[in-house]
Amino acid sequence: MNVVEKWAEANKNFDRGKMQVEKLVVHSPGTAQPDADKLFEYYNNPAVNALPHAFLERSGRVLEVMPWDNVGAHVGAGPKGGWNGLSIGVEVCEPAGHTYLPNSGTMVGYDVKANAAYFADIYEQAIQLFVYLCERYGLTERDIYCHAEVHRLGYGSNHIDIEHWWPKHGKNMDTFRADVGARLRGESPAQPDEEYGPGMYQVIVPDLTIRKGPGTNYEETGHITDEGAYTVTEIQNGYWGRLKSGAGWISVYEKYCRKLSGEQEGQEKLPAMVKVKEDLNIRSGPGTDYPVLGVIRDQGSYTVVQTSAGNGADLWGKLKSGAGWIALGGDFTSQPQ
Repeated sequence: MNVVEKWAEANKNFDRGKMQVEKLVVHSPGTAQPDADKLFEYYNNPAVNALPHAFLERSGRVLEVMPWDNVGAHVGAGPKGGWNGLSIGVEVCEPAGHTYLPNSGTMVGYDVKANAAYFADIYEQAIQLFVYLCERYGLTERDIYCHAEVHRLGYGSNHIDIEHWWPKHGKNMDTFRADVGARLRGESPAQPDEEYGPGMYQVIVPDLTIRKGPGTNYEETGHITDEGAYTVTEIQNGYWGRLKSGAGWISVYEKYCRKLSGEQEGQEKLPAMVKVKEDLNIRSGPGTDYPVLGVIRDQGSYTVVQTSAGNGADLWGKLKSGAGWIALGGDFTSQPQ
Protein backbone atom coordinates (compact mmCIF):
# COMPACT_ATOMS: atom_id res chain seq x y z
CA MET A 1 0.00 0.00 0.00
CA ASN A 2 1.34 3.40 -1.00
CA VAL A 3 -0.53 6.59 -0.07
CA VAL A 4 0.05 9.47 -2.49
CA GLU A 5 -1.35 12.96 -1.85
CA LYS A 6 -2.85 14.83 -4.79
CA TRP A 7 -5.25 17.50 -3.61
CA ALA A 8 -8.48 18.07 -5.55
CA GLU A 9 -8.56 21.74 -4.57
CA ALA A 10 -10.68 22.75 -7.56
CA ASN A 11 -13.63 20.82 -6.12
CA LYS A 12 -15.87 23.08 -4.02
CA ASN A 13 -16.16 20.36 -1.37
CA PHE A 14 -12.43 20.20 -0.72
CA ASP A 15 -12.39 22.63 2.20
CA ARG A 16 -15.60 22.19 4.19
CA GLY A 17 -13.85 22.08 7.54
CA LYS A 18 -12.40 19.41 9.80
CA MET A 19 -14.14 16.46 11.45
CA GLN A 20 -13.62 13.79 14.08
CA VAL A 21 -13.40 10.51 12.17
CA GLU A 22 -15.90 7.98 13.56
CA LYS A 23 -16.78 5.82 10.55
CA LEU A 24 -15.20 4.46 7.37
CA VAL A 25 -17.21 4.00 4.17
CA VAL A 26 -16.32 1.75 1.22
CA HIS A 27 -17.43 2.91 -2.22
CA SER A 28 -16.94 1.94 -5.83
CA PRO A 29 -17.17 4.65 -8.49
CA GLY A 30 -19.87 3.09 -10.65
CA THR A 31 -17.69 3.23 -13.74
CA ALA A 32 -15.18 0.86 -15.31
CA GLN A 33 -12.11 2.91 -14.48
CA PRO A 34 -9.08 1.29 -12.81
CA ASP A 35 -6.94 4.46 -13.04
CA ALA A 36 -7.22 6.72 -9.98
CA ASP A 37 -5.73 9.67 -11.85
CA LYS A 38 -8.57 9.55 -14.37
CA LEU A 39 -11.08 9.69 -11.52
CA PHE A 40 -9.12 12.57 -9.99
CA GLU A 41 -9.45 14.50 -13.25
CA TYR A 42 -13.22 14.11 -13.07
CA TYR A 43 -13.57 15.12 -9.42
CA ASN A 44 -11.09 18.01 -9.49
CA ASN A 45 -13.74 20.24 -10.97
CA PRO A 46 -15.91 22.93 -9.32
CA ALA A 47 -18.95 21.62 -11.20
CA VAL A 48 -18.80 18.18 -9.55
CA ASN A 49 -20.74 18.21 -6.29
CA ALA A 50 -19.12 15.17 -4.68
CA LEU A 51 -15.67 14.30 -3.36
CA PRO A 52 -14.40 11.18 -1.58
CA HIS A 53 -11.18 11.19 0.38
CA ALA A 54 -9.26 8.71 -1.77
CA PHE A 55 -9.20 6.32 -4.70
CA LEU A 56 -7.68 2.85 -4.33
CA GLU A 57 -5.99 1.11 -7.26
CA ARG A 58 -5.25 -2.58 -7.78
CA SER A 59 -1.51 -1.94 -7.33
CA GLY A 60 -2.09 -0.68 -3.79
CA ARG A 61 -1.62 2.95 -4.76
CA VAL A 62 -3.94 5.11 -2.66
CA LEU A 63 -4.56 8.50 -4.24
CA GLU A 64 -5.58 10.69 -1.29
CA VAL A 65 -7.34 13.71 -2.80
CA MET A 66 -8.08 15.57 0.42
CA PRO A 67 -6.86 15.16 4.02
CA TRP A 68 -8.43 12.21 5.81
CA ASP A 69 -9.94 14.45 8.49
CA ASN A 70 -11.55 16.92 6.09
CA VAL A 71 -15.33 16.81 5.85
CA GLY A 72 -16.04 14.95 2.61
CA ALA A 73 -18.93 14.75 0.17
CA HIS A 74 -19.14 11.05 -0.58
CA VAL A 75 -22.16 9.45 1.09
CA GLY A 76 -24.91 12.07 0.97
CA ALA A 77 -27.72 12.00 3.52
CA GLY A 78 -30.90 10.13 4.40
CA PRO A 79 -33.98 10.64 6.56
CA LYS A 80 -31.92 10.39 9.76
CA GLY A 81 -29.16 12.75 8.66
CA GLY A 82 -25.80 12.30 6.97
CA TRP A 83 -22.38 10.80 7.66
CA ASN A 84 -20.26 13.12 5.52
CA GLY A 85 -19.24 15.03 8.63
CA LEU A 86 -17.92 12.00 10.52
CA SER A 87 -16.71 9.46 7.95
CA ILE A 88 -13.88 8.82 5.52
CA GLY A 89 -14.96 7.67 2.05
CA VAL A 90 -12.74 5.53 -0.18
CA GLU A 91 -13.56 4.63 -3.78
CA VAL A 92 -12.29 1.15 -4.73
CA CYS A 93 -11.49 1.38 -8.45
CA GLU A 94 -13.37 -0.98 -10.75
CA PRO A 95 -11.66 -2.88 -13.60
CA ALA A 96 -12.11 -1.88 -17.21
CA GLY A 97 -14.43 -3.59 -19.64
CA HIS A 98 -18.01 -3.24 -18.42
CA THR A 99 -20.82 -0.69 -18.51
CA TYR A 100 -23.94 0.05 -16.46
CA LEU A 101 -27.59 0.13 -17.32
CA PRO A 102 -28.74 3.78 -17.36
CA ASN A 103 -29.60 5.16 -13.92
CA SER A 104 -28.95 1.86 -12.18
CA GLY A 105 -26.30 -0.13 -10.38
CA THR A 106 -26.56 -3.07 -12.76
CA MET A 107 -23.25 -4.04 -14.36
CA VAL A 108 -23.39 -5.03 -18.03
CA GLY A 109 -20.69 -7.21 -19.58
CA TYR A 110 -18.80 -7.77 -16.34
CA ASP A 111 -16.63 -10.91 -16.74
CA VAL A 112 -16.29 -12.47 -13.30
CA LYS A 113 -13.67 -15.03 -14.32
CA ALA A 114 -11.52 -12.57 -16.25
CA ASN A 115 -11.64 -10.09 -13.34
CA ALA A 116 -10.97 -12.65 -10.58
CA ALA A 117 -7.29 -11.77 -10.18
CA TYR A 118 -8.01 -8.03 -10.32
CA PHE A 119 -10.62 -8.33 -7.61
CA ALA A 120 -8.43 -10.52 -5.39
CA ASP A 121 -5.63 -7.96 -5.58
CA ILE A 122 -7.74 -4.88 -4.91
CA TYR A 123 -9.70 -6.61 -2.15
CA GLU A 124 -6.43 -7.36 -0.37
CA GLN A 125 -5.30 -3.76 -0.83
CA ALA A 126 -8.62 -2.55 0.59
CA ILE A 127 -8.05 -4.69 3.69
CA GLN A 128 -4.61 -3.14 4.17
CA LEU A 129 -5.91 0.41 3.71
CA PHE A 130 -8.82 0.01 6.12
CA VAL A 131 -6.58 -1.63 8.72
CA TYR A 132 -4.34 1.43 8.42
CA LEU A 133 -7.28 3.82 8.80
CA CYS A 134 -8.69 1.89 11.77
CA GLU A 135 -5.35 1.99 13.54
CA ARG A 136 -4.82 5.67 12.75
CA TYR A 137 -8.21 6.78 14.10
CA GLY A 138 -8.76 4.23 16.86
CA LEU A 139 -11.59 2.43 15.08
CA THR A 140 -12.52 -1.24 14.68
CA GLU A 141 -14.02 -3.31 11.88
CA ARG A 142 -17.45 -2.55 13.36
CA ASP A 143 -17.02 1.05 12.21
CA ILE A 144 -16.74 0.07 8.52
CA TYR A 145 -19.73 0.24 6.17
CA CYS A 146 -20.40 0.39 2.46
CA HIS A 147 -22.53 3.11 0.85
CA ALA A 148 -25.52 0.79 0.48
CA GLU A 149 -25.44 -0.04 4.20
CA VAL A 150 -25.27 3.62 5.18
CA HIS A 151 -28.32 4.28 3.01
CA ARG A 152 -30.28 1.47 4.69
CA LEU A 153 -29.39 2.89 8.09
CA GLY A 154 -30.92 6.21 7.01
CA TYR A 155 -27.72 8.27 6.85
CA GLY A 156 -26.81 8.14 3.16
CA SER A 157 -28.11 8.63 -0.35
CA ASN A 158 -29.59 5.73 -2.32
CA HIS A 159 -26.55 3.95 -3.76
CA ILE A 160 -25.90 0.22 -4.17
CA ASP A 161 -22.11 0.11 -3.95
CA ILE A 162 -20.40 -2.20 -3.18
CA GLU A 163 -23.17 -4.81 -2.99
CA HIS A 164 -23.58 -4.93 -6.78
CA TRP A 165 -19.92 -5.93 -7.32
CA TRP A 166 -18.13 -7.74 -4.50
CA PRO A 167 -20.63 -10.63 -4.10
CA LYS A 168 -19.86 -11.64 -7.69
CA HIS A 169 -16.50 -12.74 -6.29
CA GLY A 170 -17.82 -14.32 -3.11
CA LYS A 171 -17.10 -11.31 -0.88
CA ASN A 172 -19.32 -8.83 0.94
CA MET A 173 -19.10 -6.37 3.79
CA ASP A 174 -19.35 -9.11 6.40
CA THR A 175 -16.35 -10.95 4.98
CA PHE A 176 -14.50 -7.66 4.59
CA ARG A 177 -15.10 -6.60 8.19
CA ALA A 178 -14.04 -10.07 9.35
CA ASP A 179 -10.83 -9.89 7.31
CA VAL A 180 -10.00 -6.39 8.57
CA GLY A 181 -10.74 -7.45 12.14
CA ALA A 182 -8.46 -10.48 11.85
CA ARG A 183 -5.59 -8.27 10.66
CA LEU A 184 -6.21 -5.78 13.46
CA ARG A 185 -5.93 -8.62 15.98
CA GLY A 186 -2.82 -10.00 14.32
CA GLU A 187 -4.52 -13.21 13.24
CA SER A 188 -3.41 -15.12 10.15
CA PRO A 189 -5.92 -15.32 7.31
CA ALA A 190 -7.98 -18.48 7.28
CA GLN A 191 -6.42 -21.23 5.19
CA PRO A 192 -8.14 -24.11 3.43
CA ASP A 193 -7.36 -27.65 4.48
CA GLU A 194 -4.87 -28.03 1.64
CA GLU A 195 -1.25 -27.63 2.70
CA TYR A 196 0.68 -25.41 0.32
CA GLY A 197 4.21 -26.41 -0.53
CA PRO A 198 6.75 -26.51 -3.36
CA GLY A 199 5.63 -28.32 -6.48
CA MET A 200 3.70 -27.72 -9.65
CA TYR A 201 0.59 -25.55 -9.77
CA GLN A 202 -1.99 -25.15 -12.50
CA VAL A 203 -3.15 -21.55 -12.86
CA ILE A 204 -6.97 -21.56 -13.02
CA VAL A 205 -7.66 -17.86 -13.63
CA PRO A 206 -7.05 -16.05 -16.94
CA ASP A 207 -4.86 -13.33 -15.41
CA LEU A 208 -2.59 -13.99 -12.43
CA THR A 209 -0.20 -11.28 -11.25
CA ILE A 210 3.51 -12.03 -10.83
CA ARG A 211 5.18 -9.94 -8.12
CA LYS A 212 8.73 -9.22 -6.96
CA GLY A 213 8.06 -10.69 -3.53
CA PRO A 214 5.59 -12.86 -1.58
CA GLY A 215 2.67 -10.46 -1.15
CA THR A 216 0.46 -7.89 -2.83
CA ASN A 217 2.59 -5.12 -1.35
CA TYR A 218 5.38 -6.03 -3.78
CA GLU A 219 5.67 -4.51 -7.24
CA GLU A 220 4.15 -6.30 -10.21
CA THR A 221 6.63 -7.86 -12.64
CA GLY A 222 4.21 -9.48 -15.08
CA HIS A 223 1.10 -11.57 -15.56
CA ILE A 224 0.36 -15.23 -16.32
CA THR A 225 -2.39 -15.36 -18.92
CA ASP A 226 -2.13 -18.88 -20.39
CA GLU A 227 -3.60 -20.86 -17.46
CA GLY A 228 -0.54 -23.10 -17.72
CA ALA A 229 1.27 -25.26 -15.16
CA TYR A 230 4.21 -23.71 -13.30
CA THR A 231 6.82 -25.03 -10.89
CA VAL A 232 7.06 -23.37 -7.48
CA THR A 233 10.27 -23.89 -5.50
CA GLU A 234 9.43 -22.10 -2.24
CA ILE A 235 6.38 -20.98 -0.25
CA GLN A 236 6.26 -17.90 1.99
CA ASN A 237 3.51 -16.00 3.81
CA GLY A 238 1.12 -18.92 3.67
CA TYR A 239 0.46 -19.31 -0.04
CA TRP A 240 2.94 -17.23 -2.04
CA GLY A 241 5.13 -19.31 -4.33
CA ARG A 242 8.46 -18.46 -5.96
CA LEU A 243 8.49 -19.41 -9.65
CA LYS A 244 11.33 -21.70 -10.67
CA SER A 245 11.93 -19.55 -13.74
CA GLY A 246 12.96 -16.63 -11.54
CA ALA A 247 10.16 -14.44 -12.91
CA GLY A 248 8.88 -13.67 -9.41
CA TRP A 249 6.17 -14.78 -6.99
CA ILE A 250 2.53 -15.78 -7.49
CA SER A 251 -0.35 -16.48 -5.12
CA VAL A 252 -1.06 -20.22 -5.23
CA TYR A 253 -4.19 -19.81 -3.11
CA GLU A 254 -6.88 -22.32 -4.11
CA LYS A 255 -8.97 -19.68 -5.87
CA TYR A 256 -6.14 -18.98 -8.32
CA CYS A 257 -4.17 -22.21 -8.63
CA ARG A 258 -4.64 -25.98 -8.40
CA LYS A 259 -1.86 -28.07 -6.87
CA LEU A 260 -0.56 -30.74 -9.22
CA SER A 261 2.03 -33.47 -8.75
CA GLY A 262 5.25 -32.12 -7.29
CA GLU A 263 7.21 -34.63 -9.36
CA GLN A 264 6.43 -33.21 -12.77
CA GLU A 265 8.24 -30.25 -14.25
CA GLY A 266 6.14 -27.22 -15.10
CA GLN A 267 5.49 -24.98 -18.03
CA GLU A 268 8.90 -23.32 -17.85
CA LYS A 269 10.61 -26.54 -19.09
CA LEU A 270 8.43 -27.00 -22.16
CA PRO A 271 8.76 -28.43 -24.73
CA ALA A 272 9.63 -31.68 -22.97
CA MET A 273 10.09 -35.32 -23.93
CA VAL A 274 8.05 -37.99 -22.17
CA LYS A 275 8.15 -41.77 -22.54
CA VAL A 276 4.82 -43.59 -22.71
CA LYS A 277 4.68 -46.57 -20.31
CA GLU A 278 1.84 -48.57 -21.89
CA ASP A 279 -1.11 -48.16 -24.26
CA LEU A 280 -2.22 -44.56 -23.85
CA ASN A 281 -5.24 -42.82 -25.35
CA ILE A 282 -4.83 -39.64 -27.36
CA ARG A 283 -7.73 -37.27 -26.74
CA SER A 284 -9.00 -34.12 -28.40
CA GLY A 285 -8.53 -32.09 -25.21
CA PRO A 286 -6.97 -32.22 -21.73
CA GLY A 287 -9.18 -34.71 -19.90
CA THR A 288 -11.03 -38.01 -20.05
CA ASP A 289 -14.19 -36.09 -20.87
CA TYR A 290 -12.76 -35.37 -24.33
CA PRO A 291 -13.19 -37.87 -27.21
CA VAL A 292 -10.47 -40.45 -27.94
CA LEU A 293 -8.70 -39.74 -31.24
CA GLY A 294 -6.22 -42.59 -31.18
CA VAL A 295 -3.96 -44.79 -29.05
CA ILE A 296 -0.18 -44.82 -28.52
CA ARG A 297 0.94 -48.46 -28.34
CA ASP A 298 4.69 -48.32 -29.00
CA GLN A 299 5.86 -47.12 -25.57
CA GLY A 300 7.91 -44.53 -27.41
CA SER A 301 9.06 -41.01 -26.54
CA TYR A 302 6.97 -38.00 -27.51
CA THR A 303 7.34 -34.23 -27.30
CA VAL A 304 4.84 -32.25 -25.21
CA VAL A 305 4.52 -28.54 -25.98
CA GLN A 306 1.74 -27.49 -23.59
CA THR A 307 0.29 -28.71 -20.30
CA SER A 308 -3.10 -28.32 -18.68
CA ALA A 309 -5.14 -29.70 -15.81
CA GLY A 310 -8.02 -32.02 -16.63
CA ASN A 311 -10.14 -34.95 -15.50
CA GLY A 312 -8.54 -38.37 -15.16
CA ALA A 313 -4.94 -37.28 -14.50
CA ASP A 314 -3.00 -34.68 -12.54
CA LEU A 315 -1.70 -33.19 -15.78
CA TRP A 316 -2.28 -33.47 -19.51
CA GLY A 317 0.19 -32.74 -22.30
CA LYS A 318 -0.43 -31.53 -25.84
CA LEU A 319 1.59 -33.49 -28.40
CA LYS A 320 3.90 -31.50 -30.66
CA SER A 321 2.61 -33.46 -33.65
CA GLY A 322 -0.83 -31.97 -33.17
CA ALA A 323 -2.39 -35.42 -32.76
CA GLY A 324 -4.03 -34.43 -29.47
CA TRP A 325 -3.53 -34.67 -25.70
CA ILE A 326 -2.16 -37.45 -23.48
CA ALA A 327 -2.23 -38.01 -19.73
CA LEU A 328 1.07 -37.30 -17.94
CA GLY A 329 2.44 -38.53 -14.64
CA GLY A 330 3.80 -41.64 -13.00
CA ASP A 331 0.93 -43.90 -14.06
CA PHE A 332 1.18 -42.95 -17.73
CA THR A 333 4.59 -41.51 -18.66
CA SER A 334 8.17 -41.22 -17.45
CA GLN A 335 11.26 -39.23 -18.34
CA PRO A 336 13.27 -40.77 -21.22
CA GLN A 337 16.55 -42.35 -20.14
